[in-house]
This record gives sequence, structure tokens and C-alpha cells, in this order.
Amino acid sequence: MGDGITHTNEGYLVTESTQNFLEFRSKSIEYIRINPTAEKTDSTFRFQLIAQHEGNAGWYTGQLTRYYNAAFPATYYVHVGNKTNGVRLEFKQAENKTIPIGSITINPAIPFKISIPRITIEFLLLVFSLIFRPKSGIYHLNLSKKILDLRNNQFWILAALTIIQFTIATAIVKLAAGNGAMSAWPNHAFNFAVDYDQYARLGDALIHGRTNLDLPVPDELAQMPNPYDSDLRGQVAGRIDTPIYWDHAFYKGKYYCYFGVVPAILFFIPYQLLTGKWLSSAYAVLALGCMASLFATVLAVQAAKKFFNNKASIGVVCLASMILTLGSSMYYQLFTPNFYAVPGIASLAFTYAGLSFWLMAKKGKVLSKTYITLGSLCIALNLGCRPQFILVAVLALPLFWDELVKERLFFSRKGIGNTVAAFAPFIAVFAPLLAYNKVRFGSLFDFGANYNLTGFDMNVMKCPPQNIIPLIYYYLFQPMNITAEFPFAHQTQTSLSLWSPAEPSIGGIFALCPFLLICTGALLQKHQRKLIRRITLSFLALAAFILLVDCYMTGLAWRYYLDFSWAVCFVCALLLYVNTSTEYESALDKFPSKTFATRRHFIAFVSISILLSAIFQFFGLFTTTRLSPAITIQPAAFFDVMSWFLAFN
Repeated sequence: MGDGITHTNEGYLVTESTQNFLEFRSKSIEYIRINPTAEKTDSTFRFQLIAQHEGNAGWYTGQLTRYYNAAFPATYYVHVGNKTNGVRLEFKQAENKTIPIGSITINPAIPFKISIPRITIEFLLLVFSLIFRPKSGIYHLNLSKKILDLRNNQFWILAALTIIQFTIATAIVKLAAGNGAMSAWPNHAFNFAVDYDQYARLGDALIHGRTNLDLPVPDELAQMPNPYDSDLRGQVAGRIDTPIYWDHAFYKGKYYCYFGVVPAILFFIPYQLLTGKWLSSAYAVLALGCMASLFATVLAVQAAKKFFNNKASIGVVCLASMILTLGSSMYYQLFTPNFYAVPGIASLAFTYAGLSFWLMAKKGKVLSKTYITLGSLCIALNLGCRPQFILVAVLALPLFWDELVKERLFFSRKGIGNTVAAFAPFIAVFAPLLAYNKVRFGSLFDFGANYNLTGFDMNVMKCPPQNIIPLIYYYLFQPMNITAEFPFAHQTQTSLSLWSPAEPSIGGIFALCPFLLICTGALLQKHQRKLIRRITLSFLALAAFILLVDCYMTGLAWRYYLDFSWAVCFVCALLLYVNTSTEYESALDKFPSKTFATRRHFIAFVSISILLSAIFQFFGLFTTTRLSPAITIQPAAFFDVMSWFLAFN
């Protein structure tokens, strides 16, 4: 033992920040087993492995962080390596703590364990590699015109894909919120209280005829000249007993929820009225995630039918569906299934649904008023979810350009029905939402964001101009920080010259989702049809605008990728069809120098990129520096997955 650690009946007490190591020797140490004391306390300790090689007097420190928790047997085993005759375990940040270690076993028998999650993941990766390999026959089957026929095999292919996406969404939410994980979510941010029932509380308030939340307001907060000054508010919170709540709107002495009210109306209020209980945000996020997954598949199908006349293959449609889910940052939202995720993933679901219905409305030279109405209704609901998404409405111009300009199916005598169908839902949704703003904050267009009690004063603090370009780089192009230490994907450095909000992330969207690089084709490929080029450039322009607004207003946050990445995903789905449809194959002879890949090479890039992105995002779930990390809220799952790679660490 080092001088900074002593043996006790409960284990080993760390007394100093240095020389706090356990040392043991033997010939050819390859593995060790840390044997816990009888009382297996649930506390995680970090340590580094220091080895002494045979025939050498020096000690060599490994750079990887190892974990030991007596409550989880997966952490008992440590891989040392061959030709090591001395090992030290040096513990980090464990001063004045007792580590429940009873003894050390050298070169133990490693128990054989069958892990159902690991086998399932490996099976899915294998199936994906076989079905979506570039030479697969699935790319030779054009999308059926009778895709909804239950006797059609293609229907069941898409149904299976959607069910798998539902299962993945469920597994992620269970990892983040199941098995008591929610009780481990942090209930304080700095000196402020965090209320994860904010949406349920909003629903309860509306049921009882209030727009403000039923939360106690300390007099000290109400009397502050500027309650949005986070430093002074933190000082006040530190000396009073009544909690001051984090990320709540505070206006004229009352707390409000500044997040969109639509999810509360559609999910939380009905659930409470039916059951008498409050709905957990995790269930709402899961339901919305499944809705987004479903309409991602529907949107992929409709884009192939309406813009490519079913000349895209069923295999490519499946890839497009995966792009729309995997590239949208939806899975990050699912792993943080609290009130922060509810409005964003609701807007994603409504956006995919709205675009799908709008495309369904296209029936040759006529339009379906029913589908126009449904599409407009879904898009309009974004105003009461995450307001940035209401800008999706402007995409009706490129999507219906021919119907507007050439066919005159809107804003004309013969198009009056279509015009009413398009605009009536916006009026019906906007009117009560704006009135809701008026009742709360005295203005139709005041959504309450500037009254948020967060880490800075949103009334005066905006992003410094010199931070905009670095933030764009971090959002889009920041390379991933990949190391040999589990979970392999780690937090990136996001240095800024002046302060702006910057939450942890593991890389930009093009690093996390390499297939999104397809969007460059919107700028590089000049031989596209005018319709496709108009749509792709419009979607990219909207994504760029939302990205700039997010940088200026809110800085950097992983969850804000969702605001703009979905639009890039749709562009990539269209360009995937452009470069792989039978129309494109015939165009290769006409434009041999204007394409950068053959059909097979393009599919290979997309399928490999999807596979890599799925792997990146899987390990991203276990990143230790993200908000509410798995190692804190679900240590059993974290250590179990870590044990899969014991031989490599």
C-alpha cells in the first residue's frame, strides 16, 4: 500500500490525494479480480492501472480511467496484460472515503456470461450488414404503388423497420428513466431546484383554471429588482429555505412554464383526467418518439412516391427512413426524457407528420383538402411546442410551387377550397395559443422565453458576434473525441473567446452522422430537376437560418441539434433518391462527368455511414460527461456494457 491509504475492517481508507495505491505482485499477471467486502456499498470509485513489467524496476501508468463499484460484479475484473509482475491500483478523487475491497485475486477464471442485449445488438448489426449491403437484391425492387396492401411484402419490410425503431426508442427511454433511474436525475442545478414534473404541473394548472404553476414563490425572489440576474438569484437561493426553481418563467411574482403548451393539452391533461395521476414526461417523450419514427417512414415513402414516381427501391426507402431518425438527434432527446425533450421531440413528430400529409395531398393535378388540412394542422401545432419549428410553414412554397404558380390551385376561384384548407388550421391553432400568451404575459407574441430563470439573463445576454462562427463549427463540423477508454466517445472541447452557453456534446452533426454529407449534393450536383433543387436548397436555407438563430439566442447545446438537423436529413433523403433511383441510372450516360459516385458506391457510403452513426450514438449514450450520464442514473447498465470490452481495456 502507498502512504496515502490504510486498511480498515470496512476496506481501505484513502487518507491522502497522493500515494493512495494498492500494490500486489505475481508472475505474468493478465487479469485481476477485486473482491469486495461483505458490505457491498453502491459507490463508484475511479482508479488508474500502474504496471511493472518483468525484468524492469520502473512503474508505468496507464491513461485509461477504470471503475470499481462493489454493488456491480461487472466492475470486479480488470485486464492488466501479459508479462506484468507488479500492479498498482491508484484511486482518484477518493480522499476520506473507504473503498470496500476485501482482497485481490490474481489471474482469476473469467466467468462466461451470456448477455441478451449484446447478442441482440450484434444480431441487428449483422442483419443490417446483410440486408443493406450494396449488392443486396433489396435495391433492385422499386417501391410498390400498393405499399399499404397487407399482402405486399414491402409493407411488412417497412413495418418491421418501424417496429425495430419503436423498440430502440423504448430501450433508450428505459435506459434513461427505467429501474429507478429518474430518482437519480439531479434535483438541483447550482443552488436552484429542478422540477421534472413541469409539464404535468402545467396540465394540472390548466385543469384548475390557471396558467401559472402552483409553486411557492419566496418573498426574497419576488422582491428582487432583477430576478433574472443568475448570480444574485443564486446568492438568494443559498440563504433561504423555500426553493427557487430552475428553468421556469418568472413573471410578476408567479412561476410559468415557458415551454410550449400543446404537449400538455394533448398528453398530460387527458392522462390526468382519465387516471387522476400525473403523466411522467418519459412516457410522453417515448410516445412522441414512436410517432416521429412512424412518420419518418411515412415521409420517406411519400417523398419516393411523389417526387420519384416510385422509382426508388424499397431498400433505399428504408435507408431514407433511418436517415430521418438517426440524423435528427431524436435519440439524444429520448435519452433525456424530461420536460426539456418534450417540446422538441413533439415538434419533430408534428413536422414529419405535417410534411407527410402535405405530400399525400398531391394527387396528380388535384389536391386532397383533407390531407392539406391535416398537414397544416400538424405544422401549426409547432407554435405550441418548439416555436422555431413553425418556420416549417414556409416550406409549403417550394413543396407546392407548381400547384401555386402553374396550376393555380391556391389563391384563385378554383383553388379557394385548397386555400381555406391550408390556412384555416393555422388560424384555429394560432388564435388560442396567442391568447394564452396574452393572458400570461400581456402580449400576443410574448412566449415567455426572456423570463426564464436560467444561468444567465436572457433579456440582455446574447451571443457575442465573434462566437457565431466557432459555434457553427461546433454544431456542424466538430470531430468526435474518440479514445480507447470506454465508452470510447467522449466530450469535445468547445472553447469560445467570450462566454456563451455551451453544454457538453460529443461532436458536430456531420461527425456523428457522416451520411449527412450527402446534403452537399444540393450545391454540387447541377443536373437535378428544378423541383428537387428548389426543395433541397429551401430546406438547407431554413436549416442554416435556424442554426444561426440558435447560436445567437441560446449558444451550444446537444439537444438543439434537433432544431435544424431534421431539415438536413430530408435533403439527404431526397438526394439519396436522386443518386440511386432508376432515373438516375439512366442519367449517368447523359451526365457522366457530373456525378461523384456510381449507384452502388453511393449506397455503400450511405449504408456504412448509417452503421457507423448508429455505433457512435450508441456509445454516446454512455458518455460520462453528458447531462444525467448513464454511469450515474443507470450504473448497472453502464458497467454491464463496459464489461463487454474487458479484453480490450
